[in-house]
Amino acid sequence: MNKVLIPTKLSDVAANTLKTAGYEVVQDADTPLEEQAAAHPDTVALIVRSEKVTPEIMDALPSLKRKPLQFALQ
Repeated sequence: MNKVLIPTKLSDVAANTLKTAGYEVVQDADTPLEEQAAAHPDTVALIVRSEKVTPEIMDALPSLKRKPLQFALQ
């Protein structure tokens, strides 16, 4: 299952929509992004708001797709 990492506070609607679409969602606004990236290197998508995504974080997530994840809310 493809894993999506959400290291920020975000409405449950987003996580539930992703889960319905077949994604495994890890949402944790309390743990630093660097630690989450190290703990979940198989993440294929990262949803951030104002969190800084450094080159080191990108390197820690080798499965990360380099394009926006798009889905329709219904």
